[in-house]
Amino acid sequence: MSYLLAIAGLVTMGVFVVGTFGANLKYMHARMMLVNLLRTNPYQVERVSATMQGTFFEAIAAALKTGAMMGSRDPGVIAQATRPTYDATASAASLKWQMLFGKAKLAAGAALAGTALPLATGKTPPIPVIILGLIACAGLGWIYLRKMEVDSGIIKARAEILPEAERALIDGRYVAPPKPQ
Repeated sequence: MSYLLAIAGLVTMGVFVVGTFGANLKYMHARMMLVNLLRTNPYQVERVSATMQGTFFEAIAAALKTGAMMGSRDPGVIAQATRPTYDATASAASLKWQMLFGKAKLAAGAALAGTALPLATGKTPPIPVIILGLIACAGLGWIYLRKMEVDSGIIKARAEILPEAERALIDGRYVAPPKPQ
């Protein structure tokens, strides 16, 4: 039974860890890329953002779309539309990572329960079960680090990238969302 719990926890943790690699771009590089796109070709921001779900990319793209739908180039009007949109979308992305971390904690708990089960009966847990539990805990640590990185990126992007998106709207470089092809 302990092997079953440890393997199930490790496999589940593996699925969660592999899912985090899709949004694995450091903030510094992402900021430079997005600012460059917003200054040169803001229509590409949506396409790039579609590949980075659950990060500030998604919030920037939503704010850009909403600002364009306002049909104004007035900075006050654009800010009234883009900032609440960014905050709402960023909150949803942050919540996604919170939920993922909660599920990962359950997976790590299952793997550690496989280690604790023999201890409850007074036996020594097998070495492979201990190793599986430790690997699952390492996966939990990885997900926690990614969650913290995404959360800090969301905060930094609101201060550094969102004004650049607003500037693209004010200057008329982004007028309306592109039509789907």
